[in-house]
Amino acid sequence: MLTISGERKMQNDNKINRYHLIESFNGKFSRRFNLPENVDKENIDASFIDGVLLLAMPKVEAKKKQNNDCN
Repeated sequence: MLTISGERKMQNDNKINRYHLIESFNGKFSRRFNLPENVDKENIDASFIDGVLLLAMPKVEAKKKQNNDCN
């Protein structure tokens, strides 16, 4: 399970002619995602660039079954 959480703090302040407008977007958030079994959970990398969250989740190499049949 991967949990992403954060808090938004944004305020847009516009002064136009005869009125003053303030827009606010505030609050905490949290999202949870189930990850596939083949994701290398120890090497997940994240970056936040220009308001976009980028996640890199490398795959784990599949384990090869050994054939131990005796002939």
